Amino acid sequence: MCDTWNHRICVFSPDFRYVNRRWYLTRWQLAQYKVKPNFIAINGNNQCVVTCEDAPNYRGAVYVFDKMGYIQKIYDHDSRKLPNAEAKVNVPHGILIDDEGNWLTVCYSDPESRVVERRSKNEENDVITYWRCKELNGPSGLAMKRDQTLIIGNRDDNSLFFFKQQSTNKETIKE
Repeated sequence: MCDTWNHRICVFSPDFRYVNRRWYLTRWQLAQYKVKPNFIAINGNNQCVVTCEDAPNYRGAVYVFDKMGYIQKIYDHDSRKLPNAEAKVNVPHGILIDDEGNWLTVCYSDPESRVVERRSKNEENDVITYWRCKELNGPSGLAMKRDQTLIIGNRDDNSLFFFKQQSTNKETIKE
């Protein structure tokens, strides 16, 4: 669970009992730079991704954790050292992760790259892709249907957008 104002992730068991474990989030793992976790996703391999922001001071980041709560990688504008990676995320909100560790997030405050996707070719190579959709004014939440239709919630006008992947050429279309 994201405990935004206490700058941490709280861990619960599958039967909703609190596990005495907290993951504190700091910018570049420095205690003086606390960030606010907003959205969390966990895949079948117990990898965890969290979107964080502290606008206007910090544009935000996507944090990747292992199952014990150790930061594996941080994707943000200001990444300068390994294991961090540079990614243009500007106030990321909803997030999804698949079992291969690929993630997808939407950025609320960035008209140029509303959707940011990370795909891994191997341990060292990340491919970051940015997409635009002029109809998305304030993307916030993400969900994926069983048929792989991507649903993006648009909080500025209280609407939902549905994107279904075509099987022939892998392009995304709006339904």
